Amino acid sequence: MGYYITVERDINLYVEDINPGNGKLILFIHGWPVNHEMYEYQFDQLPKMG
Repeated sequence: MGYYITVERDINLYVEDINPGNGKLILFIHGWPVNHEMYEYQFDQLPKMG
């Protein structure tokens, strides 16, 4: 489930936490015009790799 974090006035970042509470963090940053769905393959593969 995704949510927005306000970083400055009128600037919000969308966060998609696919494994809350795991303790490990992988940060994906994309540019325009793509969105978080660009990393769908990595969302499945990287957790399997530890």
